[in-house]
Amino acid sequence: MKRFGRGRKKSRKAATRLIPILPRFVGLLARLMTDRRVRLVDKGLVLGVLAYVFIPLDLVPDILGILGWTDDLFLLGLAVRRLVLNAGHDVVRSNWQGSEDGLDRLEDGLEDLGTLLPAPVHGLLKGWSERW
Repeated sequence: MKRFGRGRKKSRKAATRLIPILPRFVGLLARLMTDRRVRLVDKGLVLGVLAYVFIPLDLVPDILGILGWTDDLFLLGLAVRRLVLNAGHDVVRSNWQGSEDGLDRLEDGLEDLGTLLPAPVHGLLKGWSERW
């Protein structure tokens, strides 16, 4: 149980660090989605997950409130993480409109946010996403 608690604390800290750079992050995503150097499969995955978020069929029903949104947020996080990592640092840097420190915080935060979910839920969603 302690391991889970440390993960949650790390995830909350990462989320807190990401909030101030959220507008720049959204801009980065928009620019990456239109950048020809980014693979179409990575862009398609982000668009597919966004479609999944907005359709009523879910692994965990959205009617359950925050619990119902965890699968949406986690899958979106995985897709965005893949987009950013596969684009490569040079492409991401050329599309980032902020400080190098902000970009470092973004990259670290994307790594840390997955620990917010309990390990069984994290494993289930990660396994499901890797199959697709």
